[in-house]
Amino acid sequence: MNRAASGTFRLREPGSPDITVTPDLLRGPRVAVDGRPITPRREGIALYWPIAMADGTERRLRLTGQLVGLRAIVDGVDYRIERRLTVWELVLAVLPIGLVPTLVGGFGLLTGGVATGISFALFRRPWPLGARIATWAVLVAGAAAVGYLATPLLG
Repeated sequence: MNRAASGTFRLREPGSPDITVTPDLLRGPRVAVDGRPITPRREGIALYWPIAMADGTERRLRLTGQLVGLRAIVDGVDYRIERRLTVWELVLAVLPIGLVPTLVGGFGLLTGGVATGISFALFRRPWPLGARIATWAVLVAGAAAVGYLATPLLG
């Protein structure tokens, strides 16, 4: 889940540095400019990453769509970082957090939640469709099995 592919791009204006965005569902996405990590800043409740340009000006990079397909937005221009998940991929990715607790009880909420987080990363993999679905099915079965075994021990 933490090893998602990074997206590197340049802004459309001259003198733009290389901007690399690395998705991470656990710690939040990371941004680097010309290989140097950039610390996000706050504007109210919104986060932005300051991008220093060659002419001394600064652009604000905002990130959106962390679960459905990460995008960077700078000055109203949208830069796609990840492939957008299709509706059926989103449905399957979210399904474990509801299905596993229904099947095995309380502790299944934790294992189903972990399976849901992993599913978002799994469906972005460049694997063949059959391999992604088979891996997802094994993941959900494993989450249900762990939840089933752990519920009597912890409950």
